[in-house]
Amino acid sequence: MRLYKIFAYMLTSLCISMPLYATTNMPSPANTAQHLDSIAAIVNDDIITSSELNRAISLAKYNIKKAHMNIPPAANLRSAALQQLIDHKLQLQMAKRAKLTVSQKQINTYINAIASHQGMNVSQWKQSMYKQGYNSQTLNQTLKEQILVMQVQKMAVAFKLQWLSNPP
Repeated sequence: MRLYKIFAYMLTSLCISMPLYATTNMPSPANTAQHLDSIAAIVNDDIITSSELNRAISLAKYNIKKAHMNIPPAANLRSAALQQLIDHKLQLQMAKRAKLTVSQKQINTYINAIASHQGMNVSQWKQSMYKQGYNSQTLNQTLKEQILVMQVQKMAVAFKLQWLSNPP
Protein backbone atom coordinates (compact mmCIF):
# COMPACT_ATOMS: atom_id res chain seq x y z
CA MET A 1 0.00 0.00 0.00
CA ARG A 2 2.85 2.40 0.86
CA LEU A 3 4.47 1.81 -2.52
CA TYR A 4 1.11 2.50 -4.22
CA LYS A 5 0.82 5.84 -2.40
CA ILE A 6 4.35 6.82 -3.40
CA PHE A 7 3.64 5.87 -7.02
CA ALA A 8 0.36 7.82 -7.00
CA TYR A 9 2.09 10.87 -5.54
CA MET A 10 4.87 10.72 -8.15
CA LEU A 11 2.34 10.35 -10.97
CA THR A 12 0.25 13.26 -9.67
CA SER A 13 3.34 15.46 -9.33
CA LEU A 14 4.40 14.59 -12.84
CA CYS A 15 0.98 15.41 -14.30
CA ILE A 16 0.84 18.75 -12.47
CA SER A 17 4.34 19.83 -13.43
CA MET A 18 4.26 18.58 -17.04
CA PRO A 19 2.75 21.80 -18.50
CA LEU A 20 5.56 23.82 -16.91
CA TYR A 21 8.19 21.68 -18.64
CA ALA A 22 6.38 21.81 -21.96
CA THR A 23 6.76 25.58 -22.19
CA THR A 24 10.51 25.67 -21.52
CA ASN A 25 13.29 25.17 -24.04
CA MET A 26 14.00 21.52 -23.51
CA PRO A 27 16.43 19.46 -25.55
CA SER A 28 14.84 17.23 -28.14
CA PRO A 29 13.88 13.73 -26.97
CA ALA A 30 16.40 12.19 -29.37
CA ASN A 31 19.22 13.90 -27.47
CA THR A 32 17.97 12.91 -24.03
CA ALA A 33 16.81 9.34 -24.55
CA GLN A 34 17.78 7.10 -21.65
CA HIS A 35 17.07 3.47 -20.99
CA LEU A 36 15.12 3.08 -17.78
CA ASP A 37 15.64 -0.15 -15.93
CA SER A 38 12.49 -2.07 -15.13
CA ILE A 39 11.63 -3.69 -11.81
CA ALA A 40 11.90 -7.47 -11.74
CA ALA A 41 10.75 -7.88 -8.12
CA ILE A 42 9.95 -5.93 -4.98
CA VAL A 43 11.37 -7.25 -1.72
CA ASN A 44 9.81 -5.33 1.17
CA ASP A 45 11.05 -1.74 0.58
CA ASP A 46 13.80 -2.83 -1.80
CA ILE A 47 13.74 -3.65 -5.50
CA ILE A 48 15.48 -6.03 -7.85
CA THR A 49 15.98 -4.50 -11.27
CA SER A 50 15.90 -6.34 -14.56
CA SER A 51 19.58 -5.51 -15.07
CA GLU A 52 20.43 -7.12 -11.70
CA LEU A 53 18.46 -10.19 -12.73
CA ASN A 54 20.18 -10.31 -16.13
CA ARG A 55 23.61 -10.08 -14.46
CA ALA A 56 22.67 -12.93 -12.11
CA ILE A 57 21.52 -15.06 -15.05
CA SER A 58 24.75 -14.33 -16.95
CA LEU A 59 26.83 -15.23 -13.91
CA ALA A 60 24.86 -18.45 -13.43
CA LYS A 61 25.41 -19.39 -17.09
CA TYR A 62 29.12 -18.63 -16.74
CA ASN A 63 29.42 -20.82 -13.64
CA ILE A 64 27.39 -23.65 -15.22
CA LYS A 65 29.57 -23.63 -18.34
CA LYS A 66 32.70 -23.47 -16.18
CA ALA A 67 31.49 -26.61 -14.37
CA HIS A 68 30.88 -28.33 -17.76
CA MET A 69 27.19 -28.76 -17.04
CA ASN A 70 24.17 -28.30 -19.28
CA ILE A 71 22.41 -24.97 -18.97
CA PRO A 72 18.79 -25.45 -17.85
CA PRO A 73 15.85 -23.97 -19.78
CA ALA A 74 15.77 -20.17 -19.73
CA ALA A 75 12.58 -19.98 -17.64
CA ASN A 76 14.03 -22.28 -14.96
CA LEU A 77 17.31 -20.38 -14.89
CA ARG A 78 15.50 -17.04 -14.63
CA SER A 79 13.27 -18.32 -11.83
CA ALA A 80 16.21 -19.74 -9.87
CA ALA A 81 18.28 -16.57 -10.33
CA LEU A 82 15.37 -14.38 -9.22
CA GLN A 83 14.77 -16.53 -6.14
CA GLN A 84 18.46 -16.27 -5.22
CA LEU A 85 18.35 -12.49 -5.56
CA ILE A 86 15.21 -12.31 -3.41
CA ASP A 87 16.80 -14.50 -0.73
CA HIS A 88 19.96 -12.37 -0.88
CA LYS A 89 17.99 -9.12 -0.44
CA LEU A 90 16.04 -10.60 2.47
CA GLN A 91 19.23 -11.71 4.20
CA LEU A 92 20.81 -8.27 3.69
CA GLN A 93 17.68 -6.69 5.18
CA MET A 94 17.99 -9.03 8.17
CA ALA A 95 21.64 -8.01 8.58
CA LYS A 96 20.64 -4.35 8.50
CA ARG A 97 17.92 -4.89 11.13
CA ALA A 98 20.44 -6.75 13.30
CA LYS A 99 22.91 -3.86 12.77
CA LEU A 100 25.61 -6.21 11.55
CA THR A 101 28.74 -4.62 10.11
CA VAL A 102 31.79 -5.73 8.15
CA SER A 103 35.23 -4.18 8.53
CA GLN A 104 37.81 -3.80 5.77
CA LYS A 105 39.99 -6.20 7.77
CA GLN A 106 37.27 -8.87 7.53
CA ILE A 107 37.01 -8.29 3.78
CA ASN A 108 40.80 -8.60 3.38
CA THR A 109 40.84 -11.81 5.43
CA TYR A 110 38.04 -13.18 3.26
CA ILE A 111 39.93 -12.25 0.08
CA ASN A 112 43.05 -14.02 1.36
CA ALA A 113 41.05 -17.16 2.15
CA ILE A 114 39.35 -17.24 -1.26
CA ALA A 115 42.59 -16.64 -3.15
CA SER A 116 44.40 -19.30 -1.14
CA HIS A 117 41.58 -21.79 -1.67
CA GLN A 118 41.80 -21.20 -5.43
CA GLY A 119 45.60 -21.58 -5.43
CA MET A 120 46.29 -17.93 -6.23
CA ASN A 121 47.79 -14.96 -4.49
CA VAL A 122 45.56 -11.96 -3.77
CA SER A 123 46.76 -10.00 -6.80
CA GLN A 124 46.07 -12.90 -9.17
CA TRP A 125 42.64 -13.46 -7.68
CA LYS A 126 41.70 -9.79 -7.97
CA GLN A 127 42.86 -9.76 -11.60
CA SER A 128 40.64 -12.77 -12.33
CA MET A 129 37.70 -10.91 -10.75
CA TYR A 130 38.42 -7.77 -12.78
CA LYS A 131 38.36 -9.91 -15.94
CA GLN A 132 34.86 -11.06 -14.91
CA GLY A 133 33.69 -7.45 -14.92
CA TYR A 134 34.22 -6.36 -11.32
CA ASN A 135 36.00 -3.17 -10.37
CA SER A 136 37.50 -2.63 -6.93
CA GLN A 137 34.39 -0.89 -5.59
CA THR A 138 31.86 -3.49 -6.79
CA LEU A 139 34.16 -6.31 -5.69
CA ASN A 140 34.46 -4.82 -2.21
CA GLN A 141 30.68 -4.32 -1.98
CA THR A 142 29.97 -7.86 -3.21
CA LEU A 143 32.37 -9.37 -0.67
CA LYS A 144 30.91 -7.23 2.11
CA GLU A 145 27.43 -8.49 1.22
CA GLN A 146 28.64 -12.10 1.14
CA ILE A 147 30.14 -11.72 4.61
CA LEU A 148 26.93 -10.14 5.93
CA VAL A 149 24.87 -13.01 4.47
CA MET A 150 27.21 -15.54 6.10
CA GLN A 151 26.79 -13.74 9.44
CA VAL A 152 23.00 -13.89 9.10
CA GLN A 153 23.16 -17.59 8.23
CA LYS A 154 25.40 -18.29 11.24
CA MET A 155 22.92 -16.47 13.47
CA ALA A 156 20.05 -18.52 12.05
CA VAL A 157 21.91 -21.79 12.61
CA ALA A 158 22.86 -20.76 16.16
CA PHE A 159 19.23 -19.89 16.87
CA LYS A 160 18.02 -23.24 15.51
CA LEU A 161 20.63 -25.14 17.53
CA GLN A 162 19.66 -23.26 20.68
CA TRP A 163 16.00 -23.94 20.02
CA LEU A 164 16.67 -27.65 19.42
CA SER A 165 18.65 -27.98 22.65
CA ASN A 166 16.05 -26.00 24.66
CA PRO A 167 12.64 -26.41 22.95
CA PRO A 168 9.77 -24.30 24.34
